[in-house]
Amino acid sequence: MNRLIVAVLLSLALLRIGCTPLSGRARSYTGEIVITYRELRAGDADVGSYDSKCIVYVDGTIAAESEVGDRYDTKTVTLNLHPGEHVIVVEGSALKNRRWEKITTENGYPLTHRLEKTLSLKAGESRSLNFIAPDRADNIKISF
Repeated sequence: MNRLIVAVLLSLALLRIGCTPLSGRARSYTGEIVITYRELRAGDADVGSYDSKCIVYVDGTIAAESEVGDRYDTKTVTLNLHPGEHVIVVEGSALKNRRWEKITTENGYPLTHRLEKTLSLKAGESRSLNFIAPDRADNIKISF
């Protein structure tokens, strides 16, 4: 497909869910949400490594995916949204056997990596949403 057509279709899809492309003018009438996601090593036991990413939904539609990285690396997604109330959902996905799967207890992970938050955003406002999920549900050790 022609790159111009793809760019136009992507822009239309983002506008439909309230996202705007990053540009100087867009920042004057939108708010910004910075979303971070990572797994936290919760104990001393060796836990297998895998690549992961987060998928961000805004008002029920996929808005962005993070870069892929090791499960313990921080993934960041920045969105510009129109003012108003938005339902933000962040889901973790893991690369297993060359296929992406949601990190859920149904898929054999100790915890489901899904965060749902309703945020009210004002024009020009910048908000952050941090999602840190422990890598296990039991034997968690917290030290200061």
